[in-house]
Amino acid sequence: MLQITRPNLKRLIQDVRGNVAILFGLAIIPLALGVGAGVDYGRALLVRERMQSALDAATLAVGSWPGLSDAEMKTKAQEYFDANYPSNSFGAVSPLTLSTSGNTIVVSASGSVPTTFMRIANIDDVAVAASTTVLRGMGTVEVVLALDNSGSMAGSKIDALKIAANDLVDTLFDVAQNSPEADPIKIAVVPFAAGVNVGSQYANASWMDTGNNNPYHADAQKAYGAPSTTNNFTLFSSLKTSSGAAVTWAGCVEARPMPYDATDDAASTGNPSTLFVPMFAPDEPDNWTATTFTCSNSPSGSSSYTGSSSALRYNCAPTGNKSYNNYLPDAGTSTICSTATNTNWTCSSGFANCGGANTGKSEKDGFAGKSIPSSLNCKYGTAADKATVANITVGGIPGGPNFMCTSAPILPLSTDKTTIKNAINAMAAQGATGVGEGAAWGWRALSPSEPLTEGRNYSITNNTKVLVLMTDGQNTYYPNSKFLKSWYDIYGYIVQNHLGTTSTSSSTLTQFMDQRTLQTCNNMKAAGVVIYTVAFQIPGDQAGALTLLNSCATDQDKYFAPGTNAELLAAFNAIGQDLSELRVTK
Repeated sequence: MLQITRPNLKRLIQDVRGNVAILFGLAIIPLALGVGAGVDYGRALLVRERMQSALDAATLAVGSWPGLSDAEMKTKAQEYFDANYPSNSFGAVSPLTLSTSGNTIVVSASGSVPTTFMRIANIDDVAVAASTTVLRGMGTVEVVLALDNSGSMAGSKIDALKIAANDLVDTLFDVAQNSPEADPIKIAVVPFAAGVNVGSQYANASWMDTGNNNPYHADAQKAYGAPSTTNNFTLFSSLKTSSGAAVTWAGCVEARPMPYDATDDAASTGNPSTLFVPMFAPDEPDNWTATTFTCSNSPSGSSSYTGSSSALRYNCAPTGNKSYNNYLPDAGTSTICSTATNTNWTCSSGFANCGGANTGKSEKDGFAGKSIPSSLNCKYGTAADKATVANITVGGIPGGPNFMCTSAPILPLSTDKTTIKNAINAMAAQGATGVGEGAAWGWRALSPSEPLTEGRNYSITNNTKVLVLMTDGQNTYYPNSKFLKSWYDIYGYIVQNHLGTTSTSSSTLTQFMDQRTLQTCNNMKAAGVVIYTVAFQIPGDQAGALTLLNSCATDQDKYFAPGTNAELLAAFNAIGQDLSELRVTK
């Protein structure tokens, strides 16, 4: 039997070699608990981070969804949250809570994360919570919808455009209704085809060239012998319809001389090139050949000339759908011009085989009105004795002095939702395509200076100017083999070189128009305008139009190329959500 003697007991008591093991054994429990708590809390922080991210996405999503009640927003937020946060993997999460106050939306989430190590201390889970606050409709926004109304938009395309544009208006007004700002949303509508109809009510505006000062005013007629005082408004006042009604200016204007065609420079009498010229399509020369009083028009159809003054109204002019805008007899009428002169007039193309007073006259003389030696431009009549305009079409477009003015008038920036929607619903598809002119007038609608002055000053903070530019095709101009080299359009006749070229190649004319359009877009972006572009069902053989719109957009996120009506609606919805300006504040 082992006996511990007194000396041995004393040595055992004094031996400290096992103390460390004993102390470590006593400390292992709290040490393990501390390490485990760190692991459990780290996992809880990771879960909260994921919860916050899912909550931010859910709150932004419902905040940008117009017209939802609080209950509907809560339901949608829960759906978005559940899709981004797999709660079964991280622990239990209570249903979201949502509250609104004015333009503020607050969505909160809470839950718990099961522990592992902390269970030693009877702590089975850690509570986690997150909250997101967003502001809707902050600041003020001015939006111009510059929308293609050319003939290629006819049918379901123009109908789809109206639906998409109306939905965008609804979205913006729904977001704006909670804004504390005065007039938080202003919207303008700029329908465009070949050109833009600014509205006939502006005929006497200070920015309109009523005094024949702009160098482009009737320059083609003047170049071939018309008086230097020829004024488009005066010519309108000298015409009437077959029913006797006065012919009035429809409201379209020509593109200004470069560089002002691509700027929002204020119109000023001090700089005539900044004034706007009313579009007036001149009567183009009669087109037929004859050596006797019996005429055969060219290229098709026929009419007769008897020599009596009553037969001079159309003067053997062709009727119907022709490739030129011939709506008046070049010789005038017996009541407007002298009977003797009319009697001597014979029908011809170029007057090469004619007898009488007009021998040797050219079609250029007929264009300028020089066929009447005693009174240049007599064929248009006077305000007191108006000439009658023939009812004709040119390439399916109504002819006459308002030729190529086919779109509805623009609506300047407005805060009235009903007025804006009425302007959208009044759009009709007809005519050619002038994307650049649509963009330019869209910019002018945003500008605070004339011609339109509804836009806020560029220096105002917290205000965003936006252009939504939509087209379904490329810029178009129509050249021909006549001496004027084209149909009359916003750049006049191609022979006058307003576009920077006198080419009769359609592709070349499109390229030059694209250059002016891109210059307009670049000028706008430099001024701080945000540009969204929508290339709607543009065919593959018009790749240049896609490139143009892509380049015009402020960035890639603001360029859309919908291929269907449904995709067009989706594109406008995306623009609306982007313009809602939701911001996460905390």
